[in-house]
Amino acid sequence: MGYVDKDGYLYITGRKKSVIVTKGGKNIYPEEIENLLLTSPFIKECLVIAKNHPETKTEILHAIIYPDFEKKLMKKPKEKTLK
Repeated sequence: MGYVDKDGYLYITGRKKSVIVTKGGKNIYPEEIENLLLTSPFIKECLVIAKNHPETKTEILHAIIYPDFEKKLMKKPKEKTLK
């Protein structure tokens, strides 16, 4: 669910289903996985969805992740030699 503004930008405002049921009957709540992923300082936005596998027609979980390109990795500390 969402809309496209006058400038052509897509805004996602909700989701069609709030629970994904796996082939084995397990309930997956995408918001919980998204919240966990967003605890990383390197992830700016994410979306967890289910897509149908083209051959088996079963739903497979996918995470679409937009990295935070502003964050930089910390430099590895120099190793110290014990004497």
